[in-house]
Amino acid sequence: MNHTLCRLDYGRSPLTFPKVNSYTRSGKNGRLIICPHCDECLRVFHFSWSSLECEYCKKSTNKYDFEVFILGDYHDRQGKLVKRGWE
Repeated sequence: MNHTLCRLDYGRSPLTFPKVNSYTRSGKNGRLIICPHCDECLRVFHFSWSSLECEYCKKSTNKYDFEVFILGDYHDRQGKLVKRGWE
């Protein structure tokens, strides 16, 4: 199994991403979500589910506890910009 850690750490505290909410959409290519237990990425193609079992850590998690992996500006927990896109 190819493990990909989504939560990058640049020598600072872990990055934060927005949580899944009722407005989250997957789009035609799916959306990467981050497991809150193991920080692995999962690709989903719809959000019509209430909980999901992570394929890596095998823990069942409520939909609204997952975080959405998005491209753009990433900030650490103190709000400091650490990464801009895929630079």
